[in-house]
Amino acid sequence: EQETIGCYSIFQVGSLRNNSISADRIEYIVSRLLDGANDALSEYSKNPKDGYNIGRKEAYYEMLDTLKSELSVDYADLKKLGLDIDLERKYI
Repeated sequence: EQETIGCYSIFQVGSLRNNSISADRIEYIVSRLLDGANDALSEYSKNPKDGYNIGRKEAYYEMLDTLKSELSVDYADLKKLGLDIDLERKYI
C-alpha cells in the first residue's frame, strides 16, 4: 500500500513517459532541498556579504516557496514534508 501526502497517493509529473512520483520520493526530494537550503543559510551567516552565498540562499528560498505553493494546491501535508514553516522569515 502506498503512503499518501494529503489526499493523493501519488502526484503525476507532466508527460514524463506517463510515470508518477511516489509520496516517499517527494518527501525525499523536499528533504534534500531543505538540507541544501539550511546549508546555504549557514554559509550565508558566515559571510553575508558574499554574492554567491546571497544568491544561493535566495535560490533555495525560491525553489522551496514554489514547491510549497504547488504542493499546498494539491492538499499535501506540508507539516509532514517539513514545509510548514515561514520560508520568507527563515531564508530571506
